Amino acid sequence: MANVAYRDHYYYTDTAPGTLGKQTGDLILVLALGGASVTIPAGFTQIGSEVVNTYYAKLAYRIRQVGDGGNYPGWTNTAYWICSAWSGVDGTNPIVASSFAGYSADANIPLPSLTASGIAGDAGIYHIMSEGYDSFTPAANYTERLDPTEGVTIGDRAGLTASQSTSGTVVSDPATISYVGHIVARSNNTGVVWYDHEGVAPWSSIWRPGRA
Repeated sequence: MANVAYRDHYYYTDTAPGTLGKQTGDLILVLALGGASVTIPAGFTQIGSEVVNTYYAKLAYRIRQVGDGGNYPGWTNTAYWICSAWSGVDGTNPIVASSFAGYSADANIPLPSLTASGIAGDAGIYHIMSEGYDSFTPAANYTERLDPTEGVTIGDRAGLTASQSTSGTVVSDPATISYVGHIVARSNNTGVVWYDHEGVAPWSSIWRPGRA
């Protein structure tokens, strides 16, 4: 059991999305942008799709499996992408809530309010890709993981409490177009630990015949 935690990221042009430090069971989150409709490869689940001024973008995820390679080929019409990896995620139902939107000429990029699950340890995560941005100021309470001078950024707010809401605004220089994906990733914490009536250890490990 663990809280959702940042592991790694990578961003690039043209080549297939991938990160350097990903491990089996990680949540792989990809935001891809292109000049034509972007196609998501098999094995990824789409979160959102937007088109602004003939720029196409899609946000999708995958749980990394045994046998996955270093990159994820099969995306089409992608000119740019951001890919990140996150540990401690529920591999069966990893996304609690999500939003994806495109904006024109907006220096204040909103992160709509999303609510965590009923178990502590979830994380709010955003990916932003913009045409014309040089740098970003992360949203309050979010940790910036990526802010190069090429119009892309990643941020997260880890350790959300049960049913906590998270939102904010990412500020940057004016841009022509920007896309923002905001999710809450579900922790693989179960939220339940059973003890015997003496409170000594998990009761299933010390149960003895005749004891209640």
